[in-house]
Amino acid sequence: MFTSGEEIDCPHLAGRPDGDRAAACVPVSVGGRSIGVLHATVSPDAPVTPLEVSRLESLATQAGARLGMLRVMEATHLQAATDPLTGLLNRRASFGVAHSHDGDTLEDICRAATRPCSAPSGRAATG
Repeated sequence: MFTSGEEIDCPHLAGRPDGDRAAACVPVSVGGRSIGVLHATVSPDAPVTPLEVSRLESLATQAGARLGMLRVMEATHLQAATDPLTGLLNRRASFGVAHSHDGDTLEDICRAATRPCSAPSGRAATG
């Protein structure tokens, strides 16, 4: 907890249009690794209470858990959609991409893809 923005060199507290602020800063962690900071500011005349800090810590814990779950879901989705050896989209994922680009050629789809995919000529095309 900081009773004034002048106590700490923080770009989120310095030069605020509403003037000097008191703040509570709590780390957001995923798997024991800090990935960011959640901070709340109040007027320096009404410092942050221990109850508010506790609530902020709880919110940071919940946000970290949710972000961790989203990262795991994304990694699982990527593993399910790509070949582990080449990193290319597998057949099911390729058909899904092709279906969403109905009317385009596979070479056009591969050129626009965010991940490499196999073009008809057998060479890898990237977007």
